[in-house]
Amino acid sequence: MYMKHLRCAFYPLCLFLLIIIRTGITNAQEVVSTAGDHFKTNEAQLSWTIGEIVIETLTGTSNILTQGFHQTKLIAVAIDELPYLGFEIKAFPNPTQDYLILKVSKDKLNSMQYKLYDMQGKLLQNKLIKESETEIYFKDLAPSSYLIKVIEMNKEIKTFIIVKQ
Repeated sequence: MYMKHLRCAFYPLCLFLLIIIRTGITNAQEVVSTAGDHFKTNEAQLSWTIGEIVIETLTGTSNILTQGFHQTKLIAVAIDELPYLGFEIKAFPNPTQDYLILKVSKDKLNSMQYKLYDMQGKLLQNKLIKESETEIYFKDLAPSSYLIKVIEMNKEIKTFIIVKQ
């Protein structure tokens, strides 16, 4: 008799878990959460969330509002950079099709590098800057927006948004 009651309670639980897992697989870009955090170092980023029960997207004639954490599209609205570097860093032409020139007006380029990211945060290139003008090839990249972070001695000093046509 006890096994019969246990089995009756077990099947609805399995069905509920199957529905939750299946929904999570088909909606992989949506997060249901009430708490979370984001940690970032020079080498990696970690984001986590727990427990949000509702995400809603409202669409108007010119605006889209999505409530919730971890939106699937990244739109940079501001880029922090150091207020006074003592030298200039430029990236041109922007937009570009084939290549971009990263120009640094500094005598010594000790341990200076650039990192090229797509808009999902995937690192595409990580190279040392050895000369005052560095060519970065975009020819093989899909038309989109990309981020270039210039780093010196493990400190981000400038970030560019580059549009590849």
